[in-house]
Amino acid sequence: QQAGELALQTAGKIAVKSTKTNSRDLVTESDLECQRIIKEVILGEFPTDVFLGEEDVNLSIGNGSESSSEALRGALGLVNRQENDDKLLFIVDPIDGTTNFQAGLPIYAVSIGVVSLAGESPEVVAGVIYNPVSRIDEIRNFNLEYALQF
Repeated sequence: QQAGELALQTAGKIAVKSTKTNSRDLVTESDLECQRIIKEVILGEFPTDVFLGEEDVNLSIGNGSESSSEALRGALGLVNRQENDDKLLFIVDPIDGTTNFQAGLPIYAVSIGVVSLAGESPEVVAGVIYNPVSRIDEIRNFNLEYALQF
């Protein structure tokens, strides 16, 4: 919610810092600061788990999907396969809808996916979408038993 508050305070009031794959794929200082806040909170609570933020994706590798796939492979590579029994991967888009956000349109959110790295293959176990404008959050637990362990 702290990142959402920052987004709410700066929506429509902050310049574009850079673009990614095209002129509509924007990055603002708020994207970077919100991601920093979210990362700090998540890794404060889950210090041995893995964080992958959208703003960390290296777009020099290729198009957006190639770069995202490479970033995901890199994040998964941080986990020693023998030590991943209880590891989680947090995938974060700090301001989902940056173009709307930058234009001051109230159609953006903070999006977080949580993937369990235990078992034979990674499994999405939860997702959070927080809309700072309406202060509505939606949390989906894909595996309720697993999510209740927190």
